[in-house]
Amino acid sequence: MQRDERADLGAFYTPKPITSYMAKNALKQHLLTQTEITETEAVSLVNDHTAPESLEDDQIERINDTLHSTTVLDPAVGSGAFIIAMLEELVAVSESLLKTTGDDRTRFQLKEEFIGDTLYGVDIDAGGIELCKFRVWLHLMQDLNVDHGEFIQSDKEFALPNLGFKFFVGNSLVGEYDPTRVDVDSYQETLSGGLSETLTSIHETRKDFQTAHGDEKERLSKRLDELTTELETRLAIKENGAWMSAAEKKAASSFAWTTNIPEVILDGG
Repeated sequence: MQRDERADLGAFYTPKPITSYMAKNALKQHLLTQTEITETEAVSLVNDHTAPESLEDDQIERINDTLHSTTVLDPAVGSGAFIIAMLEELVAVSESLLKTTGDDRTRFQLKEEFIGDTLYGVDIDAGGIELCKFRVWLHLMQDLNVDHGEFIQSDKEFALPNLGFKFFVGNSLVGEYDPTRVDVDSYQETLSGGLSETLTSIHETRKDFQTAHGDEKERLSKRLDELTTELETRLAIKENGAWMSAAEKKAASSFAWTTNIPEVILDGG
């Protein structure tokens, strides 16, 4: 991308030391607010990637649960520099805890889990999103400990995950006014169930879609289209006056948070 194009899009490269600093501080503050560990223990985990001896078993379990229930969203993800930095921190902290519990999960497995459950990104530049997806895959593959022959034979198993429902093209500044204020419990149940059931179906189907290929991928894609249409109909965001209609007319694109990442937004963000 040329300099003039970068300026028009507001796209600028963020050096690794900066993304690393941001990721470490964000994760440290998250652990301090969601667990009962001390500042010193948080620094040991995040800065030194060492599990303090002062941590009790129940604290380690709570920290692990917090890490794996974390949601990380970059609303201007670009090529994924911050996402990769956060992935590295999440895995490093997890590894330091697993050493104390005897858990034998590999870095590859941990990365798969965090990519599948934790990381999200939006960007107005379609090229940047495709690069972000590819960088995430490369970062996953670098910890795959198999030889070339096994990789070729198991190409479907090690294929690029379907990340279309993790990293999106859109204008993250234009869309719902306040998507996290949607009250899921306020929607009446229909013959097919309540809104919470629809959200559960979307989340489970997306999980399956990430590793699907061929006919199964096509089937799940159609099912997701149906579920998304059902969700849009039920929420009726644009009809309820919760949409930036005037801004959308001026902008080149928009982004519907509640229908693109409902498992995050409708769970409080």
